[in-house]
Amino acid sequence: DMHRRARVIIGMTATDQPQIVLAGANEQPRVRISMDGDSAMLQFADRAGLNRAFLGVGRTGNAGVWLHGVDGREYASFTAGTNFFSSLSFVGRNGKERAQLGMNAERVLLLLTGGSTNSSAAFSIAPEGYPSLVLSDRDRGSRASLMLNADGTPLIQMADKKGQMSAVSTAKVLLGKDQTVIWQAP
Repeated sequence: DMHRRARVIIGMTATDQPQIVLAGANEQPRVRISMDGDSAMLQFADRAGLNRAFLGVGRTGNAGVWLHGVDGREYASFTAGTNFFSSLSFVGRNGKERAQLGMNAERVLLLLTGGSTNSSAAFSIAPEGYPSLVLSDRDRGSRASLMLNADGTPLIQMADKKGQMSAVSTAKVLLGKDQTVIWQAP
C-alpha cells in the first residue's frame, strides 16, 4: 500500500499449492484463498492473524463452513456431504461433537451428546414419517428407545448395561426383564 505494507500476496506455498492472501493494515493475513491438493478453501482470520472461519470444499469432497474460536478450536460447522447428508454441528470445549442436526435422503436426525459418560439422545424421523427416540448411556451401555411401527403402534425397548433387554413391548404387551407381562392392552 502507500505506506509500503504488504497487503496482497499471490504465490505458492512451500508445498507448491497456489494461494492469494489479503493482509490487514498490520500485515497479518486476514483472508486467504488457497488450494491444497484437490480441496479449495477460503479462510478468514481475526486481527491477530488467527484463523476464525473456513469456507470450502475439503479433501473428502464435502462442502462446508467451519467456525473457530479465539483459541483456534472448531466450535461449529455446517457441512454438505455424500448421500445428500447435510449437518449443522456444535463442538464442545473437549473437541467432541455435542449437538448435531442432520439429514440425508432418508432420515432427519437430532443428536445430543455430552457429560462425562458421552450419553446421547437421538431423535429421528424415518422416510415414512415415523419418529423414534433413542437414549443411550455409552459408558454403561444402557439404552432405551421409543419408536412407532408402520402400523402406528409404539415399540418400547430398554436394555441394561450388559445389553440384555430389561423391557420390551409389542403392539399390545409390555414385557419385563424376566419376560413377565408388566402391561397388557385391554
